[in-house]
Amino acid sequence: MPTFNTEKGTGLGLELPILKNKCGRKIIAFNKMPHEGILDLYHAALKQFEPLPRCVFLYRVFEYAAANHYKIRFNPANYKPEDAIEYYLNLSLNYNPNPLYYIDFGGKKTKPKLCNFFTVLKLEAKRILAEWSTASFLSNKTPGEIIYLTGRNFTVHGASGTRGERNMQYDYDKNYLHINNVNILLELIARYVIELLNPQLKNVVERRTYFYKDRYKELFEKEK
Repeated sequence: MPTFNTEKGTGLGLELPILKNKCGRKIIAFNKMPHEGILDLYHAALKQFEPLPRCVFLYRVFEYAAANHYKIRFNPANYKPEDAIEYYLNLSLNYNPNPLYYIDFGGKKTKPKLCNFFTVLKLEAKRILAEWSTASFLSNKTPGEIIYLTGRNFTVHGASGTRGERNMQYDYDKNYLHINNVNILLELIARYVIELLNPQLKNVVERRTYFYKDRYKELFEKEK
């Protein structure tokens, strides 16, 4: 389970989502969704370990939403991906998707706690945006422009400045870190647009934390 500031020796455990089952059925079935294709794209993104291919597939999730929602709703005369990215990013930062909980078992000085991955992701996204706002060569661009021009374009075309000018030289200290930051914002956008286009998915996961803590009563009994 990925995290951002994990001390050495600490452990994390991912909790499988608990689906709401109001009818008490053994199998929970979903009706056909209007945009199942976007789930396939997101699933493909989750399977990518390296940040570069992950960026490509996460961007395809955004492109799907732009084609099937943004362009239809706003019908822009001169469509710019940067504007659509900016639109979805602002909405996603204020949206609470179905939660994905994980247990931070803590270290020697910290107690175990249950965390929502997307809450942590949003905090990290806000830190990245604040960092970009003062960074050289980025502060003069909007987040949408950064994601599209220095994130998506560099990843897909492998060029600096204009397409085909030269091959992009990636290294883990700079370029990979930037692409990883771009991916964090694209991940938030992906979670938002998936539930936007498939509204029946909203709130299908149990949000009350005691259902998850109940699996580890001994671990969290001190909180009671």
